[in-house]
Amino acid sequence: MAKAQPIRHFLLVFDHAHGKLVHQEDFGSDVARATTAYSAMEQQHQDETQIDVVLVGSDSLETIKFTHANYFEGASQSLMKKSYGPELLATFPSLLRRSGSPHPHLWMGISY
Repeated sequence: MAKAQPIRHFLLVFDHAHGKLVHQEDFGSDVARATTAYSAMEQQHQDETQIDVVLVGSDSLETIKFTHANYFEGASQSLMKKSYGPELLATFPSLLRRSGSPHPHLWMGISY
């Protein structure tokens, strides 16, 4: 049986208004430092509704780039193209307009 990888803690700050990750920090296995930094970052952005502050535990940054692909520039667009194909992706803006989305040109950080 393979030995389990230790959980590493990553602090991510995503700005939805600009569609990009604005901060990324790896705390390794130091959960105390990670939670302290998370609390401070939450406090710093408490009035900014367009900012997501998340603390994620994972075996690697590569796993987080997969599980939280929409936080990483280019990753969500690439993943969506692989999943849905460029033809279907091209229809998303019109679907969002019909759905009443206030931002029909944005979907999961993808600009059209």
